[in-house]
Amino acid sequence: MSGVLITRPNPAAQQTARDLQEMGFTPYSAPTLKIEPYDCTLPEASRYAALIFTSAQAIKHLMAHPQFSPTYLSLPALCVGDKTQSTAIKHGFTRARSASGNAHDLLALIKLHHAENAPNLPYLYLRGKNTSQPLEEWMNAENIKNHSIIIYQATPTETLEQPIIQAIKDQKISYVLFFSGRSAESFVTLVKKHTLQNNLSHIKALSISNSVLGYVQELGWERTLHADTPDKQGLYDLLQRDNLKAL
Repeated sequence: MSGVLITRPNPAAQQTARDLQEMGFTPYSAPTLKIEPYDCTLPEASRYAALIFTSAQAIKHLMAHPQFSPTYLSLPALCVGDKTQSTAIKHGFTRARSASGNAHDLLALIKLHHAENAPNLPYLYLRGKNTSQPLEEWMNAENIKNHSIIIYQATPTETLEQPIIQAIKDQKISYVLFFSGRSAESFVTLVKKHTLQNNLSHIKALSISNSVLGYVQELGWERTLHADTPDKQGLYDLLQRDNLKAL
């Protein structure tokens, strides 16, 4: 069975490991980021036209916030993708809508909601400390009032565990999966810290998108590939296709 290194943070890494086992792979978990709550104050939900989510993490941290009120669940939840929408519904949002794409698709959904409802109230964007797209700036350019609150942060992991380092050196890992630019960027830092640059020539880097792949292109991989669709299933499909070719 091919070994696959998972770089995404927990608890997502744990679920990915279970998925890979069911698919017949040997998972190795090395989260390169740690997701932590960010100290913030939640405003009254009634002040906003809708909530904006670009990640499921934002929803989970909203629900866990000590100032969370069930009033938030009554607001429309505009989500970047189907996974985020599913998480919103699971946590009790009854008016969750998915843009089924990326930040540009989410902006289109926000504009549609704004046109349909003509709200005078601003939108509340609950997000991580680091974002890849300037969604607030885009909304401002469309004259859509908005307010963003950082509700969680992703802190880079400081080291790779010795069993992971040894597995790379012993060529037990055939693939490394990258789900985000931040986790990919952190992985590159860790590889350089442990001087593993010359131990990757037998490993293929698989990423959720071409933009994420750009963060790891500098390393000496056997090959770099990105998924056809920017989601978990797209990455899994890519892994299975490439592994079948290698057999």
